Amino acid sequence: MNQPLVALRAYIESKALVAAGGSLDFLYPGFNRAVEPNAPANMGNPYSALSRYPEPGGDGDTLAGTVLNHVLRIAENGRDVTAIVCNWTYGAAWQQPDGMYRIQTPNAGATAALVMKRISLLAPVDRAADPLPPQKGPSPYSLIDVFGGWKVVGLLWAFNTKGFDKEWQEWPEFLQDQSACVDRAPVSVERREYLTSAERPRSDFPTLPSDPGWPVETQ
Repeated sequence: MNQPLVALRAYIESKALVAAGGSLDFLYPGFNRAVEPNAPANMGNPYSALSRYPEPGGDGDTLAGTVLNHVLRIAENGRDVTAIVCNWTYGAAWQQPDGMYRIQTPNAGATAALVMKRISLLAPVDRAADPLPPQKGPSPYSLIDVFGGWKVVGLLWAFNTKGFDKEWQEWPEFLQDQSACVDRAPVSVERREYLTSAERPRSDFPTLPSDPGWPVETQ
């Protein structure tokens, strides 16, 4: 409900909405000030800087259900702040032509439906310069700029270590973090494999209230 998790949450939600909704119009206020465009590849830039800005996706399809994220840990080194996030994908699925819903994962077993995210932020020089009341409430999204002076400078994400070559340089603790997320799985392996192994009915992907949500004055 407070920084840096407020900026982190606004970033994650904005990026997910654009990826599913197909338009940059879904970005939260202040996003373009807080997040720079992707850095050019093959010019010595950190790998995490190449995909920090979202690309519209979804192709007009309908995503239903609930996306689940858990902040595993926060590491700080001066103004550099790193957040490790467990992203569980089994709760939201794409509508199919026959009216059923499908979400797939490249993993089976303990890491089924788990995406690991490492998000790098730069703290403002004065963290007290942009005070916000605790960001919790019934609104599913924010309509005010909650980024303050925080910047999002990098993003790494992966299901597993396949092709995970350049990421190792910035995320040597990946396997330990993945294991820690597995230990915090909200549901069993069997349930996650069931939901991701075939088409399932809409009732298997309930849309839950946003938690912790955003203050009502942001509606």
